[in-house]
Amino acid sequence: MSVALVLAGGNLPAHDNVLSLGPFDLVVCADRGVDHAIALGLPVTAAVGDFDSISGEGLQFLEDHQVEVEQSPRSKDFSDLELAIKHGQSLGATSLVISGIEGGRADFSVSNLLVLCNKKYAVMSISAVVGNDKIMVVRDAVDIAGTTGDTCSLVAAAEKTVVTTHGLRYRLLNEQLGFATHRGLSNELLENECRIEVAEGVLLVFQTDYWSY
Repeated sequence: MSVALVLAGGNLPAHDNVLSLGPFDLVVCADRGVDHAIALGLPVTAAVGDFDSISGEGLQFLEDHQVEVEQSPRSKDFSDLELAIKHGQSLGATSLVISGIEGGRADFSVSNLLVLCNKKYAVMSISAVVGNDKIMVVRDAVDIAGTTGDTCSLVAAAEKTVVTTHGLRYRLLNEQLGFATHRGLSNELLENECRIEVAEGVLLVFQTDYWSY
C-alpha cells in the first residue's frame, strides 16, 4: 500500500495530528500546501495548482529541491485540491490522508469535503484531518479505535446509504441514512472500538476530538 499525504492550502491542524497518520510514501501539495509541508518538515514529491497563494519561501523551496511541479491556469474545471488528489492517484497512491481542506471561504471547505467522496476516487482509502477531528470516507467497512464515550458521527454522502453499526450507542441495522440529514450525528462508542459497515452508498465518519485525549 502506498500512502500519500495531500496538503491543501487551508488551515493546517496541529502538526502531531497530521504526522501521526504517517509515515507517508508521497507528499503532494496543492498550491499553499507547499508551505504546510515546509512547516511539517516533510519532503515534497509534487506540487500542483495555479500557485496564486503560495509564499515566496514556498516557491524557492520548490526550486531548491527540484520538486516536480504541475502548474495550471487560474481558470480551470478542477480545484487545486482535486488536482492534487488526481496527481497522487496517478503516482500510484492507494491511500490518501488529506489536510488543509478547511478555513477561509465556506464554499471551498464544503466542496473540499465532498470531493473526497467522488466515485472517481473509490479505489483509494481516503481520510482527512480537520482540527482535532479525523474524517474517513467509507464505502464498505471500517474498524474504529477510540475510547468509550467518544463521539462518532455518521453523515451520508450519497442519496441512499445503507449502514450497520457494531459497538455504537445508537445502533443501526442495515438502515438507510438519507443524504443531508442529521440522524447519524453524535453517536457514541460503547467500547474502545467499533465497526461500521456500508452496504450501499458512501458514508463520512467523523471521529470528533480524535486527538484531544
